[in-house]
Amino acid sequence: LLEGAAAISVYAFVCLLPFAFSSWLFGMLARIVGPRLGVTRVIKKNLALALPEMSEEKRHALIPRIWENIGRVAGELPHIQHLS
Repeated sequence: LLEGAAAISVYAFVCLLPFAFSSWLFGMLARIVGPRLGVTRVIKKNLALALPEMSEEKRHALIPRIWENIGRVAGELPHIQHLS
């Protein structure tokens, strides 16, 4: 119940933000927090499987960008209904 209330509150807050700012804010938050999460191990493993020819350094450099993209999508989703 508390998680649902928190999710609805965040959703409502994001709806109040301008689209571009919401996208940027969530992108930056995800870029900072995401690489520190345990699920990043899955991203590393999947990148190694999908891009074996790419050096580990280059794959590692992609991780913050991947998280930023995920964050941007999360920040943009609440605005979808308002864009059409």
